[in-house]
Amino acid sequence: MSTIGKNNKKPDESVNQSSSSNQSSFSNYKWWLASFVLIIIISFIGQRQINNDNNNNSNIKSERLFTLDELQTFTKDELYLAILGHVFNVTSAPRFYSSTGSYKFYTGRDASRSFHTGGTSSEDLTDDLTGLTDEDIAGVYGWLTFYKKQYPQIGSFYLKKLVSYALNILI
Repeated sequence: MSTIGKNNKKPDESVNQSSSSNQSSFSNYKWWLASFVLIIIISFIGQRQINNDNNNNSNIKSERLFTLDELQTFTKDELYLAILGHVFNVTSAPRFYSSTGSYKFYTGRDASRSFHTGGTSSEDLTDDLTGLTDEDIAGVYGWLTFYKKQYPQIGSFYLKKLVSYALNILI
């Protein structure tokens, strides 16, 4: 028997090898295509998350940390108030927060307790929520939500004595 060429395989075997090679190439192509599509989807989702984060934080000017002394200086030209440690610029509403406004006592301090009690005494105009129930604090949190929607958040408030106390506990 003579063979033509060097291929001693039956014609069906050559077709099977060629078909197997094509399937392998097609599988590689599908793998690369799927990987590419996955990368595009992940990039898109990541970009949307970044945009959402930027939108959620768009009203925060900076991460400034205010002491009580610093916060107390913002009661005239610039009007700042704090609630639950979040500092807001309420200068855009002088009708409410200026020296002649109905809520002037909120500026220059964290008066979180007063958002529950409605009082204007020194016992009420404090950030101390001691003695309030969870429901009372949830009500104060509702006011925080209002301020987050209405005014730019410009930083956070802390008391030096509270930080010192916390550090002493940790050390």
